[in-house]
Amino acid sequence: MDNQHSCHHIFPRDYCEKRGIEKAKYDCIMNKTSLSYKTNRMIGRDAPSVYLKKLEERNGVSATVLDDILQTHVIDVTSIRADDFDEFFEKRRLALLAMIERVMGKKVE
Repeated sequence: MDNQHSCHHIFPRDYCEKRGIEKAKYDCIMNKTSLSYKTNRMIGRDAPSVYLKKLEERNGVSATVLDDILQTHVIDVTSIRADDFDEFFEKRRLALLAMIERVMGKKVE
């Protein structure tokens, strides 16, 4: 089961619904990434600031190491650790768009 991956809401669905974030926003690709099944279950419905601490403690990794991992998923560390969905969403949207434009070799319009 550890090798299986699942699509994870970076800001969990339940967390977003309780804060009135619209489904079209929290359920799109900007708020998703691939994680191991085990990690996804550990995160549950917690705010990012809560589940990141849990991941550090349970896996014995520093915040710096975890931040490096988050950045490989194109996740802005400052906004996710502050539970700032709107800032996280916009920064990730722009970063993913820039990656797509680099790969395509042209601007996306």
